[in-house]
This record gives sequence, structure tokens and C-alpha cells, in this order.
Amino acid sequence: MKNENTLRTLTSTSKKIADLKGFNIPITLKVIADYEEAGIDQYFIDQQKLQLQKYLVMVAELAAKAERLLECYQGDGSVDRPGMA
Repeated sequence: MKNENTLRTLTSTSKKIADLKGFNIPITLKVIADYEEAGIDQYFIDQQKLQLQKYLVMVAELAAKAERLLECYQGDGSVDRPGMA
């Protein structure tokens, strides 16, 4: 049962990563390019760049989570959570 939950969470995490990489990040990059081309105020461009950074951080965090889940699924079933006692 625990392995089923781990596998389900791993699948969900992988989908979130794919969505970010396949939709959110490309759209944000396109918006930045469009804003720059149109000469939109730098404030709005910076807001989109900040959003892009958030997406990139989310991808990195989700990838680390997926790696831990995969190790858990393949290993003994325990998940190490930094900062958790």
C-alpha cells in the first residue's frame, strides 16, 4: 500500500514537472519576448522574469522530490525529509 501511494505521488510529481516545462515556462518565455518586442514597461517584464524564476525553482524542488520518492519506492520505503524529525 505504501508503495502504491509513493508511486501515485511520483506520477503526480512527474506530471507537475511536465506541465511546468511544457506549458508554464514556454508561455512565460513567450510573454517576456513579446513584452520586450512591444516595448512594454520594464516593470511588467521584470514581473514575468520573476514568475519564470519561480517556475524554475518549482521544477528543481519537484525534481528533488521525485528523486527522493524514487529512492523510497526502490528502497526500503522510508522517505528522508530534511528538517523533519
